[in-house]
Amino acid sequence: MRWFEVGIADYDGEADFFPPENPNHISHTILKRPKTREKAIKIKVKRLQTIMKELGHNQIDILKMDIEGAEYSVINNIISEGIFPNQIAVEFHHFFKDIPIWHTFKAVLSLVKSGYRIFHVSESGYEYSFILNNYIP
Repeated sequence: MRWFEVGIADYDGEADFFPPENPNHISHTILKRPKTREKAIKIKVKRLQTIMKELGHNQIDILKMDIEGAEYSVINNIISEGIFPNQIAVEFHHFFKDIPIWHTFKAVLSLVKSGYRIFHVSESGYEYSFILNNYIP
């Protein structure tokens, strides 16, 4: 396993990552958090397509995303760029006050229309697992 200090986004560049308002939590997000604006950090971000090209990959077996609200734009981006991992595991953040649940419905529908089916949803209703319809492990 190798570690890369880069975030995934729907563009290549930099993003401000805002810390949580609760100091007991650790996850930063690209979603604007006015109360922690002054503590934001800049992080390099790249599209999945860019990362794949840099690493010489033409296929992804499993893509796991828990990216604190950025999953919606990343899903739109990978679909538009024709990147279809065999499996996708994603935590949707419609429990954030700034993300309505219809964002999750729209993302799920986009994945289903792109050839995925859901094979698991957690009890909380936040974590979803998708598999390509034509994928045979």
